[in-house]
Amino acid sequence: MNNKKPKLVCVGETFLTRPAAHHVPFFEKHFDISDYDPNLKYDKSHNFVYRTDDALKQVAKHKGQGSKFIADGLWEKFFWCDNNFDRETLGLVNNGLFDNKRVVQVPKWFWFEEHIGQNARKSLVSVSDNTQTNTFLMQIGKEKTERKNLLKKLNAEGLLDNALYSILYEGRSLEGDAGTYRPETRNFDQRNYDPEWYNKTKFTVVVEATWDALTFVTEKTFKPIMYRHPFIVFGNPLTLDSLKSWGFETYPQLFDEQYDLEMDIDRRCDLIVKQIKNLATKRTIPYCEKSIEHNFNRFWDSALVERLMYSEMVEPILNFLSESR
Repeated sequence: MNNKKPKLVCVGETFLTRPAAHHVPFFEKHFDISDYDPNLKYDKSHNFVYRTDDALKQVAKHKGQGSKFIADGLWEKFFWCDNNFDRETLGLVNNGLFDNKRVVQVPKWFWFEEHIGQNARKSLVSVSDNTQTNTFLMQIGKEKTERKNLLKKLNAEGLLDNALYSILYEGRSLEGDAGTYRPETRNFDQRNYDPEWYNKTKFTVVVEATWDALTFVTEKTFKPIMYRHPFIVFGNPLTLDSLKSWGFETYPQLFDEQYDLEMDIDRRCDLIVKQIKNLATKRTIPYCEKSIEHNFNRFWDSALVERLMYSEMVEPILNFLSESR
């Protein structure tokens, strides 16, 4: 009986290397993981993980030689490489491409990523009894039309006057020196955390990355969950529906969540602004501590996260690698 772990060779940046090398200890339980070295010789026992076509070109000579290939698209709803995958290739994507039989969807990826990558911050999470001096917390990075439209509507209602917020592309920052913000180089810690941001505000306005019909839940939505804060989400329709299907609770006691069902982005934005205004004008918010506690505990449940990572990532990869070569 062969109990050797399958070999995964990472070619360039992947979900097992920078900026996500913190996942290696978990995946090493199931795989022999190494970085690609062009000076080494590889045989059919080696399988290659890549993200881009340029990375694939480095190991293309192993195609048809018995090796298998895994394309990493976990951070997006698309691949940074050609997704016309052959039988030697398995694609991992956050969501979408449902008609591609060579692709596995991992929509909980950012839960896994934040749980492991930010684990050291769990002990820093604190709740203060201080008076909430600001209405809501909102963090925005890149400039996008949808975000500009939301900001315009919030500003028109005067809702930014007492909010605690950052707009990095405009140079307004809670997280650090906005002058150093360069999304493409990752030289700015977008995961910065200060307990006082949450203690000073009643709730978080999550401004997500995409707004089309295909749900994409990123670290932006998980921040208030992992840091004990109620939230409303300006993102894809059915984002709340996805969270509830994963066992999290949302906040119908605070917001009319019909906005989550609205497919038209402009109407969805208007509904969200209306809900923000309704809650921002209240001196205190309705009791929701049980939901906050439930979400915090579920997010940080390491045994649960490892079970989900095994069933949604490890098992599909093992099944793919065990297929006849």
